Amino acid sequence: MRIPFVTTNLQYLAAFWAALTYLMSGMISGWVSPILPRLQEPGSWLPLTADEASWIVSSLTISCVLPIIGVPIIVDIVGRKVLFIASGLPVFASWLMVLFADSAAMLIASRLVAGLGFGAGTCLLPMYVGEVAEAKVRGMLGTVFQFAMSAGGLASYCMGPYMSYSAVAIVSAAVPVVFMVGFLWMPESPYFLALRGRDKDAERTLRRLRGAVSEEAIQEELGIIHKYVKEQREARRSRLELLGQLVRRRGNRRALVLCVVLIVTQVFTGLAVLLGYTTDIFRQSGVALDADVCAIIVAAVQTVTSVATSLLADRAGRRPLLLLSFAGCGVTMAALGTLFYLKDVVHTDLTAVQWLPLAAMVVFLVFNILGIGPLPWAVVGEVFASDVKGVATSVVAVVQSILFTALSKLFQVISDATGIYAVFFLFMASAVVGLVFTFFFLPETRGRTFIEITRHFEGEEDEETK
Repeated sequence: MRIPFVTTNLQYLAAFWAALTYLMSGMISGWVSPILPRLQEPGSWLPLTADEASWIVSSLTISCVLPIIGVPIIVDIVGRKVLFIASGLPVFASWLMVLFADSAAMLIASRLVAGLGFGAGTCLLPMYVGEVAEAKVRGMLGTVFQFAMSAGGLASYCMGPYMSYSAVAIVSAAVPVVFMVGFLWMPESPYFLALRGRDKDAERTLRRLRGAVSEEAIQEELGIIHKYVKEQREARRSRLELLGQLVRRRGNRRALVLCVVLIVTQVFTGLAVLLGYTTDIFRQSGVALDADVCAIIVAAVQTVTSVATSLLADRAGRRPLLLLSFAGCGVTMAALGTLFYLKDVVHTDLTAVQWLPLAAMVVFLVFNILGIGPLPWAVVGEVFASDVKGVATSVVAVVQSILFTALSKLFQVISDATGIYAVFFLFMASAVVGLVFTFFFLPETRGRTFIEITRHFEGEEDEETK
């Protein structure tokens, strides 16, 4: 199928339309913050306990593991486009389950179903955009991911307090429908078409994506595609073989430990959990503004800074931004932990600092998006040898999903057992660990080739300097 009025900028349209998967993910993640506190209020038509609410928050990432493992196996068989369209089906089904839910169990089930689409989109979007976009705009289009996720969360934060429960579910269900129908007109990846031996289709698709460019440029890019596909075919091995390479080779092991530690500190610094409980946290803090308004402000700041800060990564470097990010997040989490300790344990009158919870959350968000949020995944994409990069990314993503699930549940357990201040001090401790680890063990990768990075992790640089 073709869109007659779109030629020159089809690569941009394809990238933005694919990014709707992250918009949907943001809406799924953000929905719990304004809705669950209302369902826990006295007289709610669907009463929830705090324990049930925590399971609803944490269940989303449990099922993400399945597509994270499965999509890389079948994506080169069925194609990117088919899987993209299929990823919208569980998201749509989950919103129907939310609409007709009459129990906590059905809401938990809806989140498990949504996680299938969530995980699939996480795998597919970077791959698809990387394959349909020109090299000179690939980095710019890559910034769309975080923006789309943040914008989806902002949409849920804005709808939740001011629309009925059913209306939010209906509007949210419409988004995957628009995405799936619209993606029927989006092109398949020329890399996939070349991989399947459909060379004429690959050339035709590339011309549609690039629009008014020279024949020389088209043929040059086709040559790059065919060279890449040839290398992929020659290097193709089973995932078990690649896992063996990931464990046996010294450089891969060191890179894996580095990335896992970064992901652990990223998760336990608490961004995903805080966004899921934002409204509830502001209600407990006694903040001067309405809790829903505070949550919307936080989501709006996240959306704006997700674009602004992503542009700094290639200018300032990974290490400086991560160090600054961990330090800033640690200070803000310490401030919130101290505030809740004084309020709930010491029973201090904090009327004079009612502005602090909102200010601390906004500053935390800015520092998090500056480094801890996006940069660990940038590091994952840089430190592994090309032959094991895919399987290594899957391993790290599975670890992240499991940790997200555990921490989302632990937030409520620790809060009930000791007080919410203990959770903030846990997040502070994670930021401190991340700061120390980054300072001593993370090499700067900005401006270095993949070969230079690989040599560093293999220890060849160390031997040369002796």
